[in-house]
Amino acid sequence: MKRNIYLIILTGITVICIIAGAVRHIAVHKKDFSSIKSSIKEGIRSGDFEFDLDDYDDYDNDNSWDDSDFDFDTADSKSFDSEVIGEFTELNVRLKVGALKIERGNKWEIKSRYSQKNLKPVYSLKNKKLSISQPHYKNNVLGNKECRVMITVPFGVEFDKLAANIDVGAIDLSGFDVKIGSVETNVGAIAISNVGFKDLNLESDVGAVSIDLIEPIEKYDVNLSSDLGAIAINGRNAKRRYNHKGDSNKRLRIRTDVGAIEVN
Repeated sequence: MKRNIYLIILTGITVICIIAGAVRHIAVHKKDFSSIKSSIKEGIRSGDFEFDLDDYDDYDNDNSWDDSDFDFDTADSKSFDSEVIGEFTELNVRLKVGALKIERGNKWEIKSRYSQKNLKPVYSLKNKKLSISQPHYKNNVLGNKECRVMITVPFGVEFDKLAANIDVGAIDLSGFDVKIGSVETNVGAIAISNVGFKDLNLESDVGAVSIDLIEPIEKYDVNLSSDLGAIAINGRNAKRRYNHKGDSNKRLRIRTDVGAIEVN
């Protein structure tokens, strides 16, 4: 049993290092990412590692979030752009490399910080739809690849639609409501708190997903699945699959290939 625990810890550290290294230093093409993901999964499933959390009673929370990753206040004023924007009801974010944070603020505002010109995000706002992308991205550019986007919205905002898709980078959402939301990362964690929703889909190929619900879980239709990673519901181990029929029309779906899921 002691040996299994050590192997679990070692495997977790390995996966975390892979995620952290990818987020900070590389950009992964989709055609290459499937082979990376398969290598991670096969390494764990082979004789080199034992990673069976179905019989492991203690849940180790690896969903901690470092707010310093989004500390725009301490950034050099020359290294990021900031702009007050108009109200929007739909949001579409598509980044190759970058971290995204949305939180409650005093105004509609967008900030960005990036290490290279080719990583600079651009946006368009039309018919109350805000779209953000990296049209000048180049994968073969060497050096530190870092991009952060922060959006603030006033109190009481409810989006009609939210779609966020990031190849390499983390996503942190809080302080608003959304009718229909879809949040995806290839390599990177997803953390959500204080967000009301009617239909929400969260998916990460390699990375942990955590969400703090604003209502009891019994209110939601829930479908959770993780190929390699524990699932915890209010601190209790739910193994690798969890389904629940709620008593309202609200729906939550979360899927990870390699990464833990935590719902509180």
